[in-house]
Amino acid sequence: MCKNRCQTREGPLRFDFFWGFGDEAGRNAGKQKSDVSAWILLPKGAAPEDIR
Repeated sequence: MCKNRCQTREGPLRFDFFWGFGDEAGRNAGKQKSDVSAWILLPKGAAPEDIR
């Protein structure tokens, strides 16, 4: 069950960083203000254009 209520995410591609459980994890997540980079793994045969 998804309990993320931060904002509406639209489109086929979604990214969420899991900070953990509890109050400390919540405080750390609240400090995240910078952009992040991530690898996107696609199934074999899929093209990057397929996820737009």
